Amino acid sequence: MKINSLIQLGLFSLLLFLVHYLLSFYLLTPYFIEGIYKFHLFLWLTTSIILFLLKKIHKTSPENFGKGYLVSVVLKMMAVIAFLWPIISTSSSYQKISVAHFFIVFFLYLIMEIKLLINTIKKA
Repeated sequence: MKINSLIQLGLFSLLLFLVHYLLSFYLLTPYFIEGIYKFHLFLWLTTSIILFLLKKIHKTSPENFGKGYLVSVVLKMMAVIAFLWPIISTSSSYQKISVAHFFIVFFLYLIMEIKLLINTIKKA
């Protein structure tokens, strides 16, 4: 059974959010922060856009797939900096915890993104 990569990403995102929220709320109570859903929503949205655009690039001109991926990585990093800037620029007690939460989830989304892109390349 073939499942669309965007559906796989959606299921992964939902499961990751639930695990992240429940672990933070029940087991890591001192490190729980409000707004975990914002991190997941941002990462799901950016990863979905990248997957969609790179699949289009792969269909129309596969030789530009690598360039497209490099551009998407740079744009995603710029978006991450813009997203985290309000947290980074303030000195609060939860600043380091928030950044740690974000980047743990960021790397999990990155692993899933790479897995789905590799599957896209293999299908061609």
